[in-house]
Amino acid sequence: TTKVKILELSNRYLQKKFNTLIRKYDTGEDSDILVKKYKKTWGGMRVAGAGVEAVNGVYSYTGCFNKVSIFSKRAMWNGHDEIFSIAYYADDQFWISVQKREKKCTIDFYRTQETNETEDTIDNAIWCVAGDGIEPAPTVVNVIEKGLNNTL
Repeated sequence: TTKVKILELSNRYLQKKFNTLIRKYDTGEDSDILVKKYKKTWGGMRVAGAGVEAVNGVYSYTGCFNKVSIFSKRAMWNGHDEIFSIAYYADDQFWISVQKREKKCTIDFYRTQETNETEDTIDNAIWCVAGDGIEPAPTVVNVIEKGLNNTL
């Protein structure tokens, strides 16, 4: 029947996506590390308490840059639909920002104070105001690590 064919095609599609993700992380690392990295794609980051209200909310996993996960969400800011991101840059800090493609610039709101943060320690990071941010600085929690993935 049509329903059975659709289910078969869906399963094949999902299996291909899963295999692609696993190959991306197949670096010869311990399988526990691979599983941990893969699980990060299930969850996100919860931002709360930021002075810029549009920054607050749950950010979903959207990909990797320099082997570090990027988390994003859409929100209205200054009358525009924007994509806010939490990303880790070469300066060893996480940043919450908006990429303005039409102006070819980044608007930063908050960053971590401490250097050498990782996704595993982001819950312990101290955030501060940067650029267009407004006090108070937010708290950021890794949702999957806290077991809150069902609230995404």
